[in-house]
Amino acid sequence: MKRIIKTFLFLIVMIYFSSCDVYTDFLESENDSTPVTVEEPVVEEPVIEYNLRDIGPAGGWIFHIIDNGDGTKTYYEAAPVDQGASVEWINSGPAPNPQETVNGNTGTAVGTGWDNTLAIIAQTNHTSSAALLCRSYNGGGFNDWYLPSKDELERIFWNLRGMAYNTVYNPEVPDAAGGGVGNISGSYWTSSEWNIANPYQIWMQQGINGYQTYMSKSNLYKVRAVRSFIL
Repeated sequence: MKRIIKTFLFLIVMIYFSSCDVYTDFLESENDSTPVTVEEPVVEEPVIEYNLRDIGPAGGWIFHIIDNGDGTKTYYEAAPVDQGASVEWINSGPAPNPQETVNGNTGTAVGTGWDNTLAIIAQTNHTSSAALLCRSYNGGGFNDWYLPSKDELERIFWNLRGMAYNTVYNPEVPDAAGGGVGNISGSYWTSSEWNIANPYQIWMQQGINGYQTYMSKSNLYKVRAVRSFIL
């Protein structure tokens, strides 16, 4: 009788253990009990860089680049089209001399066109101007366009049109003799006054030979807006 009971108990024990799942492949020691954290891979944002004559973020043409020395660059972009074909530099009100204005704040260097533009629009009795045309332009969905300074326009002619004073062509500009890139043709206003002692004269650039000279504010020339941005 005892032997039968032992046999019966042995069978019960065997049945019990045979019904349990044993996962030997996933046993962890006490030292391995800490959950393992899987880090997501770091996806770096691509670095955007432009070259001269590339299409910029606003759909215009990159015409000048400055290395800021801190890993960033300042890009200058010209609008893809003119904002006016026959525009007087300013009209500031009553006759007989609505163009006789001197704001004295207009620079000629690269980087001064923005402040020049704001100073022109802020002049007393201002009603219309080449500067206002540029500030009213919203090409590419951007509203930071302005009338270029003397030196900014010179960079447009050299790096896009491919021409400098005395009809010297830039060998790096494709088809400079045929017009270059950017649809630059004819003569254009700058935002730079020639001499603050002279209320009439403004720097402009001639399309026929690349010559920069000064003309009366009442003359009619083309207007091309520009903008700058840092990346």
